[in-house]
Amino acid sequence: MEDALAMETSLRKRFTEKSNGNGEGNVSVLFKRYLEFCKLHRTVKTYEDVEGTFKNHINPILGEFNVSSLEREQMEYYQTFRKKEGANNGTINKEVGSLGGFLSWAEEQKIIRDKPRVQKLPYNRPFPIILTPKEAMAIIDALEQPYRAFVCGFYFEALRIGDDRDLQWENVNFASNTIQVIQKGGTWKVVRMAERFRKELLEIKPENPTGLVFRSVVTGRQIIDPRKALARAKAKAGITKRIYPHLFRHSICTYAAAVVGNYRLVQGFMGHKRVESTEWYTHLIPEQFKPVTDAIDLFASEEMLVPGNNNCQSGGNGKELLAIPEHTGAPVTTREITI
Repeated sequence: MEDALAMETSLRKRFTEKSNGNGEGNVSVLFKRYLEFCKLHRTVKTYEDVEGTFKNHINPILGEFNVSSLEREQMEYYQTFRKKEGANNGTINKEVGSLGGFLSWAEEQKIIRDKPRVQKLPYNRPFPIILTPKEAMAIIDALEQPYRAFVCGFYFEALRIGDDRDLQWENVNFASNTIQVIQKGGTWKVVRMAERFRKELLEIKPENPTGLVFRSVVTGRQIIDPRKALARAKAKAGITKRIYPHLFRHSICTYAAAVVGNYRLVQGFMGHKRVESTEWYTHLIPEQFKPVTDAIDLFASEEMLVPGNNNCQSGGNGKELLAIPEHTGAPVTTREITI
């Protein structure tokens, strides 16, 4: 423990040596300028996430460091510090991503010459237990308005929660059957309205539609979190799975990847920056392994278990059956078989 404290003290002393006397070049000062940039050029949700990461983690750990002195060693120091605080690798990678965005901005502003690079920590993204189409529709049908229309945005249009809750009536075009949303990263996306989503929007459309689409019928304020409404609908529909807003997006992307097959097309629909993000969803499609499991079932059936040598024998149904040799330690010969 004493060695760790001594190392931390030594690192801090070394990393803050280049600070200006008034601290103008420190992370704590320059990051606030970066937040102003984010407020103008990023979505509200992105801005809030970056601001929270800065206040809660980056500033307490790296705030007194001079930006021009930040190198890979300091970035790894941040990772180590957060690990000691109990953060998981996925959370740390996301925070380092926010720090990387700040450093890219500093590089563009000529505040630093070269942005330091750091390797991401190993992290296996957990697989969600997706909803079947029947389960998704049961929950949606059990929701009251305007939450039913709100959740339809997740499922039928694959909107992220920030895209959905910030949707404006001015960006809903019933004539062309399209909606325009600001997606993650601040870019615009135009998507076609699914028939069910269109129906739900028309049901909640006011006489003079302006401003936010999704408002609470009780307070009139913007809908922020639909989880309570989802909990009520889940109980009413008799669904036992864990339900959260993004699960509807996970679910529709999984089935879109399975049915469409064109990952680039699905990538555009989902608004993924990288096609690898879209391809990840193929791991959630159990149906893709059906030919394999069918073959395993056939091999495991009693009629396929023909003890003896490596020669194929003829089954009663006219198909060639694979002879399963007794285990002798010798390599098993693989033969082609009709399935």
